[in-house]
Amino acid sequence: MTLFRGLADDLPLMNWLREHIWPAEGRWVGEEFVAAGSALAVAEMLRGGTTCFNDMYFFPQITGRVASAAGMRAVIGLIVIDFPSAWAADTDGYFSRAIETFDEFKGHPLVGTAFAPHAPYSVGDAPLARVRKLADELELPVHMHVHETRDEVDQQAQRYGRRPLARLDALGLVSPGLVAVHMTQLEDDEIALCADRGVQIVHCPESNLKLASGFCRVQRLLGAGINVALGTDGAASNTTSTCSASCARPRSWRRASRRTRAQCPRRRRCAWRRSTARGRSGSATRSAHWNRTRRPTWSRSTCRSRRPSRCTIRSRSWSTRPGGARSATCGSRAGRCCSRAV
Repeated sequence: MTLFRGLADDLPLMNWLREHIWPAEGRWVGEEFVAAGSALAVAEMLRGGTTCFNDMYFFPQITGRVASAAGMRAVIGLIVIDFPSAWAADTDGYFSRAIETFDEFKGHPLVGTAFAPHAPYSVGDAPLARVRKLADELELPVHMHVHETRDEVDQQAQRYGRRPLARLDALGLVSPGLVAVHMTQLEDDEIALCADRGVQIVHCPESNLKLASGFCRVQRLLGAGINVALGTDGAASNTTSTCSASCARPRSWRRASRRTRAQCPRRRRCAWRRSTARGRSGSATRSAHWNRTRRPTWSRSTCRSRRPSRCTIRSRSWSTRPGGARSATCGSRAGRCCSRAV
């Protein structure tokens, strides 16, 4: 989904999927589209230090070939979903193409496969039972988005009379072979279940914050002995393909804490710019940054970095340069933002 980067920002997850992403996929996705997007994603990941990835998308054989050509390790998802796509017309088609892709990469030194039913809300019980049976026979893991948002969990509970993880457990899918992505809506008994069954969990911090999905209880999961990996969920819902770049931005934290996908008010987003303008006119005004629950960080200048949200120019960092010019030094941990004379 790398080529969908930036499409339909600032929407709730289901609106984002149903009204924008899925229609765009129906129009554009094909072998050439996936090849170009996979090549770009592989380049971004390698440049950012990622050497292995677990993928879930249409035309997985194309992604596998791209990864193999780049010398990169990958586990490609044999996707299953309840609606037709350019990849397959129906449920039988998804499974038929999955077996073909499995056979192509069987024994490959770099590329492996996993069944990838999209999510509990997009795959019915019958296909999921078939996934479990084939996964057991072929000894493949199952990669799935689970408990991503509160609305998803509530809707599934109303429809099936149980929460999604309980439904998956009844179908025999909660096991060491399950790679559960997101998991932001977990109760204590569900964490205990995952620990007891040896489930693998993938935490996607930037995606969950950007979509205001909620917070994964990572410390609690680690304390329970659960293996937790770091993921991105793809560039369309993250804007980046590298785990090292999936650092929470202040505006994303604000969205997630309020559980809203709406943009921050413009007057607050641009506070650092207004502060700069006032500083140039001789005003000593300061603007507080995003986090009201903690001690505010104050700024009196601007940052030349392309990621201003990562840079905080602190008022305590003022220094005097030769010739009397004052400069602000960057308080960012990134350490490569700016030193701007004012």
